[in-house]
Amino acid sequence: MKFIGEKAKNIAPLFQKVLARVLHRRVLHVILVVFALMVLVVIIRLFLLANTIIVEQTVDYEYENFSVKEEEDRIDVLLLGIRGESDPAGGLLADTMILMSFDKSTEKMSMVSIPRDLFVEFPDIQIDECSNLPEAIIPLPEDRKVKINAAYAVGRSCNPNGGLEMAKEVVQYVSGVHVDYAAVINFTGFKRLIEIFGGVEITLEQPFIERQQWQGEEQKDNKYWRYYTAEPTEGDANKKGGYWEFHVPAGTNVLDSESALYYIRSRFSSSDFDRARRQQQVINALKDKALSSGVLSNPKKVFDSLESIGRNVRTDMSISDMKMILSLMKQHQLVVPTQEVLQPGEGGLLESQIIDGAYVIVPTQGDWSAVRHHFQDILNEE
Repeated sequence: MKFIGEKAKNIAPLFQKVLARVLHRRVLHVILVVFALMVLVVIIRLFLLANTIIVEQTVDYEYENFSVKEEEDRIDVLLLGIRGESDPAGGLLADTMILMSFDKSTEKMSMVSIPRDLFVEFPDIQIDECSNLPEAIIPLPEDRKVKINAAYAVGRSCNPNGGLEMAKEVVQYVSGVHVDYAAVINFTGFKRLIEIFGGVEITLEQPFIERQQWQGEEQKDNKYWRYYTAEPTEGDANKKGGYWEFHVPAGTNVLDSESALYYIRSRFSSSDFDRARRQQQVINALKDKALSSGVLSNPKKVFDSLESIGRNVRTDMSISDMKMILSLMKQHQLVVPTQEVLQPGEGGLLESQIIDGAYVIVPTQGDWSAVRHHFQDILNEE
């Protein structure tokens, strides 16, 4: 019996080792399976994302005697805002054109709004191959000079994947800046973006009031709309018995998606250039909200956000390009961008004119050389 007991003592440690190895292999197997499933989920999400956001392919739209050099350390992104294809009244014309730049070597960021009424010569295109040109530019003038906000629409009409490339090429021609990427979002996508972040927070020193533009579109259950029974004063919308106004009070406000859209579209009581400043304000607020809420550091939230926006966005960025830009935003979240809105003014680079009955903005010197120098000054300022 003593001999058997000694044998049992020797066998027990051996059994424990075998059991430990088996358990270890099983645990390792489970970990590998879980990891494989995670990789599969990411691949599926990437596939769904690639089929959700429309990625445009490169199309050749180039000026014959003009080119710009790509900056090695700088990333330049063109953001466009449109009403949307479903809007028959120029839904592909850009209401918003903002060139955002970030220099990795100097850690400087800039945001420049380009006026939609800039009158600029477009690249040479085979107009007979284009369809569904915007009514505002039919027929395309022989000198190919058109308002810059039509660039995306013209590019799309000549090639289903050509909208962003045409917009990039025309903006490069005006600014002298090589545009690396572009993205366009319609009103539906913008509202969904605001909803993802639970509204957008803005702070105003003075109240913002739009009394003219939105008569008939009032939202009676929205706190940013007010009704006045008094007769409008001179210059206000003339609605007998009273009128509605879109009103954002001074102080800090959290705008819902509808209110944010009215805020960045309003211009009758102010101007296109003030509207551009409000658009920059909202973009900055969205960036801050994304960083503070941890969305950009959570891949799931990023995927969910992009999928929610869906086919309301078109871009020429690949998935890896998007990840690179998101990473830069996280690394340099404390960088405050230099902001500017290009606009005509006495002694300035741009001036307004009436050409063929239309309001347009042209370079004061007759060409774009001074405007291009100004862009370089913005990008390289100390």
